[in-house]
Amino acid sequence: MLLTNSYDMYYDPNDFKTCAELIEKYPNVDLLGWSARNLGIYQSGTLLIGKRSGRESKTLIYEPSFLELMDFANNQLDKRRVYLKL
Repeated sequence: MLLTNSYDMYYDPNDFKTCAELIEKYPNVDLLGWSARNLGIYQSGTLLIGKRSGRESKTLIYEPSFLELMDFANNQLDKRRVYLKL
């Protein structure tokens, strides 16, 4: 088996999605203020596991890393929640 890059050795290629596919599949990311552009920036900044598709020049993100980052962001928001006594 010939490996095209190191990602193929560790990650299932079927778990990589484009930024637009992730936003379409998880529309609530709008509540976090995330867009397809933001996801590309997060991937290039190594917050998300991903790669650039050579032919199409698209960012492909490993879906489980996206879900982990979304869970982390939600947990941080929960920690910052302020409860007011009435």
